[in-house]
Formats: sequence, C-alpha cells, structure tokens
Amino acid sequence: MANKSKISWLLDDQGLQGATWNPVRGCTRKSKGCENCYAESMAHRFNKPGMWAEGLTVIRQGRPGWSGKIKEVPEHLEDPLRWRRGRRVFVCSGADLFHANVRGEYLDQVFDVMEKAERHTFMVLTKRPERMRDYLKQRWGDLEVLPGHICIGVSVEDQETCDERIPVLMETPAAIRYLSAEPLLGPVDLRMGDHLDQAGQGLDWVIAGGESGPRARPCALEWLESIVDQCRRHQAAPFVKQLGAFVVSEERAAQTVEEAQELLGRKAQYRWLWRAGLEDRKGENPEEWPQQLRVREYPPRP
Repeated sequence: MANKSKISWLLDDQGLQGATWNPVRGCTRKSKGCENCYAESMAHRFNKPGMWAEGLTVIRQGRPGWSGKIKEVPEHLEDPLRWRRGRRVFVCSGADLFHANVRGEYLDQVFDVMEKAERHTFMVLTKRPERMRDYLKQRWGDLEVLPGHICIGVSVEDQETCDERIPVLMETPAAIRYLSAEPLLGPVDLRMGDHLDQAGQGLDWVIAGGESGPRARPCALEWLESIVDQCRRHQAAPFVKQLGAFVVSEERAAQTVEEAQELLGRKAQYRWLWRAGLEDRKGENPEEWPQQLRVREYPPRP
C-alpha cells in the first residue's frame, strides 16, 4: 500500500500525485503477459509467516508462482478516503480486482470507496474484462457511464489479447477507457476505428511499453511507433512508458556497442539497447529514446 508512487503514468503536469491501492492481494496467471509478472515475484519475497503475502505464492519448476489464493484486505479499504490531496490511484497494482475469487459483496465495498473519494482519479485495470463489464453494468444499471473519476482499462500484450479484451472493454460503461499494452510482445492493430461504443466513443488512452527484468522478452521500436500512430489517427492519448530491457528493431540490429550508441536518438536499429549504453536498464528515460517515441500524454478528465 503506497500513498505515493513513482509509476510514470500515475503522475501528470496537472499536479496529481500517484498512488497505489491494494484492497485485494493475490492473482493467477491469465495470458502470456503474466509470464514474468513483477507482482508475483514481489509477493514471493514477502511470503513468510506473518508477512502480507503469506500463502499467496508457491514454487513451481524452480520459480515462484501464484498459489491461487486471493486475500481481501478490508483494513485498507478506506485508505483513499484518508488521503487529503487528490491522486491518480492505481487500483490493485499487485492483483486483479475482477479475479473470480473476489466476492461480489467485496467489490461493492471497493467501488463504494471509489465513488465517495471523488478528489482522486482511480485507474482500474484488469485481464478479466468480462466480469468487469457484467459487474459494472449491474451496479450502474441503465447509466451509460461511470462517474468520471473512475477510469476503466484492460491489459493487453499481443494481437490475440487485443482481439479478446478490447471489444469487451467497449461494452463496459465508462467515461474514460484505456489500455495498458505492457509488456508489449508483438505488433498490434488496435482496430480503433472498429472498437466504438454505442455513442461512437472509442479508446481514450493507451499506455505502452516493453518488458523489463532479467527474463525480458523483445519489444520492437516499430511496435511502439505503430501504437503512437494509431492513437494520433483516432484521437486517443498515447503514453510510452518504457522501451524495456530487450529493445530490438524489425529492420536490423546493431552489431557493436559503438554502432548502437551512434544510432541513439534516430530511428534506432539496435538490440539489447541497455547493454549498448542506456543508463536506465528498463529503458524508462525518454531522454535516451528516439524522438518520435518521447510521447507521454494523458486523457482529459471528464
């Protein structure tokens, strides 16, 4: 639980401070994007008797993995009500709020808090959009949108998950809908011209980034550039979070450190960029990126 966070997309130039809020802990893997889950690894470090993640992870094939146990954390339910300054709040940064093992009654309590805390902007993100859609339609009935300070998003990583999850997101009542395309594992056509709600509204925000960590899978610069271009064509706000630890190009790869360094700041063609001179090993510093990817925009608050 953190009333301050350094996650880049939680911060903005309008004075909003970032925070994470975890009224639920624990998860299970859903798709390929979960393979190197940071939350899973973090929970395992605190999976000892008396610690906050006790029982949430197990060792499988020599690596930590979710045990399937879900913990509701009612003692932290009202944390956002105690934060006096408005924040952009990532809801369940270490879990999935719409996991099947989270009780409907508890979801009611979580959303009760979000409704009351209007000074904050809540970012709800899930890989289980069907349950989110069904729950929110039931909760808000005939209303077309949620309160404007509650933003609804889905996490995607490749074309398959885009095709599965974005249409469901567009069936979900919301004032702001967004995507987190991180880790981005392949080129994606977001089909933003096709994915519109009944009022003709589409996606409002797309966060994109490559994977970080020692087992990072490759992310091509062209994939990120394509997402920015698609957002520009369809009036969505693009936000490039990071290049990741394994940056490649579909066109060619640099063969030497010197060649990779020479290409920095252009339409870069390089492999293993952080080993070739980037100081930030997550590729998270925009000053080290090609100019066309230095894009960090936010949707307007309704």
